[in-house]
Amino acid sequence: MPAQGSSGRLAGVNKRFGRGGPWILRDIDLVLLPGSRTVIVGDNGSGKSTLLRVAAGLTRPTSGTVIRATEVSYGPERLAGRSNFTAWEYLGHMGRIRGLDRATLEARRRHLVERLGLLPDPYTPIDSLSRGNKQKVVIAQAFLAPVGLIVLDEPYSGLDTKASRTLDDLAESERAGGTAILMSSHADPMGPGSGQVCRIVDGRLTQMPSAGGAPEYRRIELTGTERSCAADQILSTAGLRRAHLDQRRGVLTLVVDVPDADALLLEAIANGWSVTGVAPLPAGGNENSGESRI
Repeated sequence: MPAQGSSGRLAGVNKRFGRGGPWILRDIDLVLLPGSRTVIVGDNGSGKSTLLRVAAGLTRPTSGTVIRATEVSYGPERLAGRSNFTAWEYLGHMGRIRGLDRATLEARRRHLVERLGLLPDPYTPIDSLSRGNKQKVVIAQAFLAPVGLIVLDEPYSGLDTKASRTLDDLAESERAGGTAILMSSHADPMGPGSGQVCRIVDGRLTQMPSAGGAPEYRRIELTGTERSCAADQILSTAGLRRAHLDQRRGVLTLVVDVPDADALLLEAIANGWSVTGVAPLPAGGNENSGESRI
């Protein structure tokens, strides 16, 4: 089961291959909230793919904690090996593995290949497709079935502008239903809906401000449960600007600096609070938001 109020969580994750190998990931902390979009950027060899594979459950961390949604979909950077499948056959095979019934599978794969504009047609062997159209097949299989978390490794690689926009639309549609999206990219995505952008350098993850007047603060709403710690423990987190506790509803509303938001969310989830809302508070806005410090 995912951490309460999240679609996935990495806490203190480290990874290296072999006992004496270099550290690929160091002290990774990341919270993937339902409906969120998180983009990991970095150079080739920086550890982006390893981080995504750990988050998807395909690679075990050397140390640290990974909790993820029950259902996860993963789209690799490219399809491994050679395949005699046509795109249509491959999507059918993947859909059956995920338990889709015949009618749902038929409708879903037809919708996806038409939306993505798979050329020359879905009945062409995958090995005969161009790089861009192979990438469309990878994307289509990742969006076949409803899941709590979709992980995509370099999904825009090889896509034309139209297909890239379609990928954005597919991701936004899934997010609206509560699915978290985690993807990697060589460059900082500039379009709408970029969400949280984190850069990985020397195996360490840092959150980046988005271009074009990104929010400086996040407004976080937490709801208490039977497992919740006292609110005072949450209020000791660095970067907290304002807080208000609605005693009657058991709702704690916080305004926190963007770089410190993930640490606060990790602390809250670990201590039994349920995350019921996260929203940006634009730079230049009123970070007090009518709230008072407890």
